Amino acid sequence: MNHLNKSLLSLAILGAAALNTFPATAQVFEIGDQIQFDLREDRNPELRPSLSTDGNQLNIQLEEQPQPETRFRFGEDGLEIRQEQPAPRERLNLTVPIEADE
Repeated sequence: MNHLNKSLLSLAILGAAALNTFPATAQVFEIGDQIQFDLREDRNPELRPSLSTDGNQLNIQLEEQPQPETRFRFGEDGLEIRQEQPAPRERLNLTVPIEADE
């Protein structure tokens, strides 16, 4: 690793330490296309319940929203820092028929 890459890596580590005060808690460091350091911790994701009706059916959905993450990429173009919000993951999708008494 040459001196420039070591300097960039040091800056990224310092930046990651500084970014811990922001909502983006997970960090991923990428060096080119070959090397990736994933420092993410599985923090408690936000769970989003949803109830709806569709005629004579009750729809129950539960989605998991992961925490935002900060990605550092060292490439030929220099250092790139970006914050990403991962897409929600569906954990439960249930449809229950509703019977009406007549």
